[in-house]
Amino acid sequence: MNTLIEQASRYGAVTQEATDLASCLATLESMGYAVSDALTLFLQAHNGIHGHHAPYRNHPGVARCFYIDPQKAVREVYREQVEQYETVTGCPLVPVGECDNGHLILMHGNGVLYGVFDDRVYRYGITLAESLDVLIHGKDAVELPTQ
Repeated sequence: MNTLIEQASRYGAVTQEATDLASCLATLESMGYAVSDALTLFLQAHNGIHGHHAPYRNHPGVARCFYIDPQKAVREVYREQVEQYETVTGCPLVPVGECDNGHLILMHGNGVLYGVFDDRVYRYGITLAESLDVLIHGKDAVELPTQ
């Protein structure tokens, strides 16, 4: 079973819609995003997932919604904003979804996930497995310093 689906199912219903990966990657490339092998592997396993995650430590309450769908996520953030986030992370980023009921945009970069909101950038772990754990279980993400 998909690790993300298995973890997220603890907090509510999880679905995975069928997606056309080639079309998704072509859309990202046409918008100027770098499609890495790590991103492709991530999307092969997780694209189309819609589910729930635990509320973050400082936001108690019911589970929050998330999704992995780059073709939708790229419509939620301007490319220029992503470039600003890239200066903070030091790596190319690609919008891949949203979490916290749409309050944070999820980005993939260098094999890990980042959450961004306005001028805040959070790194969700140092490996993909840790990133998924932090996201789904509401653990503390590392806020990266911005200028």
